[in-house]
This record gives sequence, structure tokens and C-alpha cells, in this order.
Amino acid sequence: MDRIKRIASLCKGSKVVCDIGCDHAYALVYAIKEYGVEQGIAADIAEGPLSNARKTIEEYHLEKQIKTILSDGFDAINSDSFDTAILAGMGGILICDILKRALPKLRNKKLILEANSDIYRIRDLLIHNGYFISFEDAIYDHGKYYEIVLFEQGTSNYDALDILYGPHLRRTKPEAFIKYYQRKLEFLSSILPQIQSKKERTEKLSLIEEIRTILEG
Repeated sequence: MDRIKRIASLCKGSKVVCDIGCDHAYALVYAIKEYGVEQGIAADIAEGPLSNARKTIEEYHLEKQIKTILSDGFDAINSDSFDTAILAGMGGILICDILKRALPKLRNKKLILEANSDIYRIRDLLIHNGYFISFEDAIYDHGKYYEIVLFEQGTSNYDALDILYGPHLRRTKPEAFIKYYQRKLEFLSSILPQIQSKKERTEKLSLIEEIRTILEG
């Protein structure tokens, strides 16, 4: 299953899904066509992606079920208009910025998040703002590694390693997760002989030991 379809599958049980940074709106199309979602909101900060989304929506004859909105994050979106939000295909810092500005609107919403980088920042932000992680998955799609995380409102009790590696991922260790961190171990081991700084070398050795513990624990 590719990244977009995996994201869409997590929308099952939702009524209205809002996709921030919707690009071509395929996640919403799959969510409606395959997973029983009733309505979708395709939102983007730029007109270009919205134009692409409209073409996809028309292609699948979903004009009555998916509306497009020009919006900087959730700024132009009413909090009562959706029960689930998708933020995917952006960097973790950008996603955190969008979420911080919208936290009051996101109370009791299901959040499906996939970051191109720094996903630990998203975990840290949301678990300190009343969310827990109900599901995580790791996949490779077209040779790239992705972690997809589902957050829901509620209390949590996670440690530092849960934030860095994911509370579910570090315990279930899906194939893609193992592959990614084995490759990271190989890379760290390969550069270790070239590191001259004692501090940096100590840091890399500590990281290597940490990853080994995660994979073997």
C-alpha cells in the first residue's frame, strides 16, 4: 500500500476529513471512495495545488462531496466543519507551526500526520497538548521512508524514546522501520572513523547504541 492510500485508510470511521496542503487531493478521493468518508475539504495556501485538486475531484466526479478552500493552514476553516484532519507531505517544523496556530480548533479532532522530517517534534508538541498516539505505521514508498501517525484527544505517558522513535513503532518494529534504522546504523558506523571531534564521536557512539537497543529490545 502506498503512502497516500495508507493515509486514506486511517480516515475510516470519519465523516468529514480536512486535508491541509492537499496537493492533488488523492487522499480525500480514496477516503471517500474506499473508506466510507462522507465529505472532504481540500485546503491549500496556494491556488496552484487547489487547481490540481479540482481537476482530480472532477475526474472522480466528487464535486458534491469535496470542496476546495484557499487557506493558510486552518485559518479559513471552521472548526465545526470537520472531524478529522490530514497534514502530510510537509516538514515537521512547518506542520508544528500550523498545528500550534490551530490547537483550539483541533480539540477532539482525529489528526493523521506524516512529516518529511522531524516527526519527533510533532509527537512532542501534541502529547504535551492533550493527545495520545493511537496508531503508527512505517512504510517505504518509491524508495522513501515515511512514518504515519494517528493522534487522538486523550492523556498519554510517553518517555523520550517514545517521542523520538514512536511508542508503537519502537515496540512493533514493522519491516520498514527495521530497514530504515539498520541503514542508519550502517551509515553511522561508516562515518565513525572519519570523525575527529571527541564530543561528536561520543554523540555518534551513543546514538548507535541507542538504535541498537531499539532494534534488539
